[in-house]
Amino acid sequence: MNLSQQRLVELYRKRVADTLSEAEAEEFYLLLTGPGSEQQLSAVLYEGWKQVVSEHNSAIINSRLSKKQIDALINSFPVNEATGEYSDEAPAAGSRVTFMRRWWTAAAAVLVLTAALWLAVSQMNRNNTPVIAGKSAGIAPGKDGAVLTLADGTQVLLDTIQNGVVAHQAGADIRIANGVLYYEGTSSQLLYNTMHTPKGRKYNITLPDGTLVWLNSGSSIHYPVAFKGKERRVDITGEVYMEVAKHNDPATGSRIPFLVNINNKAVLEVLGTHFNINAYDNEATINTTLLEGKIRLKKEQEQVLLEPGQQAQIEAGSAAPVRLIKHADVEQVIAWKNDLFNFEGASLEEAMRQLERWYDIEVSYKNGIPDVRLRGEMTKGVQLNQLLVALEQLGLRYKLEGRKLIILR
Repeated sequence: MNLSQQRLVELYRKRVADTLSEAEAEEFYLLLTGPGSEQQLSAVLYEGWKQVVSEHNSAIINSRLSKKQIDALINSFPVNEATGEYSDEAPAAGSRVTFMRRWWTAAAAVLVLTAALWLAVSQMNRNNTPVIAGKSAGIAPGKDGAVLTLADGTQVLLDTIQNGVVAHQAGADIRIANGVLYYEGTSSQLLYNTMHTPKGRKYNITLPDGTLVWLNSGSSIHYPVAFKGKERRVDITGEVYMEVAKHNDPATGSRIPFLVNINNKAVLEVLGTHFNINAYDNEATINTTLLEGKIRLKKEQEQVLLEPGQQAQIEAGSAAPVRLIKHADVEQVIAWKNDLFNFEGASLEEAMRQLERWYDIEVSYKNGIPDVRLRGEMTKGVQLNQLLVALEQLGLRYKLEGRKLIILR
C-alpha cells in the first residue's frame, strides 16, 4: 500500500474503535471523498474484509453471502500471493473496466458486513461532518497568514484578518476579502510593498494589475503598489504560483511585459501564463514549471523558452546550463497550492524539508539520512504527529523534542 492507503487503513481502524480526533476525522473524510478515492478505499475494504473474517464465524458470513459471492469478493482484491497482504499494483490497461466492476461488487459486500465503515461513510456523506472522538496534542499544521511590509516599513500581521481595509498607500486602498489581499484604486507614487509568509503560513494576493499569486511557506514577493512604465517587475523568494494578467500599453497597444526576478539568480519573462517557481535557498535547484501560456527564462546570457508541461532547472551555485525537463510532473509541482503533500518518488530528505517549512520545525538525522523513497500524497491539514505515523510504516524511528524532529533511523 502507498502512504495514503496506509493512512486510510489506520484512520479506519481508529474510526471503528471510536478514537478519531477532530483533525483525524476531517482527514478521514477528505481521503474518503477526494479524487481517486475508489482506489484508496480498496485498501480499506480489504482491511474491513479481514476484520469480518476474524470477528465472525463462517456460519454468519455464509448467512449473508453465498459461496459464489464470497469467492467473487475474495478474488476482487489484488493480493500478493507470496505475503497474503493487499497489493496496490495497478491492473493491466485492458482489465481496467473489469477491475472497477469487481471493485464495486467487493465494496457493496464489505459495506454490508462491516457496519462501522458503513456508518462512517454514510454519516459523512449525509452530514458532511465527521464523528469526533476527542482531540490529540501535537504540532498543528500551517495555516493562512502572512506579514505585509508597507512602503514606510510598517508591518501588518494578516493571520487573523479576513475582511476589511488593511492600509492606505498614496491613494490606493489595501483590502482583504475572504482572506485574499488586493489593491483598490491607483497609487499616485511609485511605492513598493513586500508580502512575506513565515514558516507554517501560506497566503493569496491579487497584485495591482490583477495578477493572482499564491505564496507557499517561507516565501516572499516584492512588488509596486501600482505598476507604471513599460514593464511590470516583481521579486520573489521561496515558492510561488502565479496566474499573470495580460496588460497592453494604452498608447501603443503593445503588450506590457511581466518580469519575475527569481532570488537574484534568474529572470523570468512572462508571456501571459500560469506557472510555479520553487526557489528555496535550501533546495538543490531552482525549478520553474509552466502550466499554461509561455515563459522565457533568462540566466546570464542563456535563454530558455518553455512550453506548457515543461520545467526549467537551475543548479544552485553552479555555472551549468539550464536543464529543460520536457515532461514535468505538474500535479506534484502544484500539490502545495491544493493543500496537499505529494511525496511520489521524493527522498526522505526532500519530504522533511517540506515538513520543516509547513510545520515550522527543525529536522535532524542522528545516524545519517536514510535512503528512503516515498510514495503517495496526503492532505496538509493534519497535525505533525499524525503524519509521522505513516513514516513508521517505512520502518523509520524518530523522536520529537519540542519543535525539533530527530530521525533515529
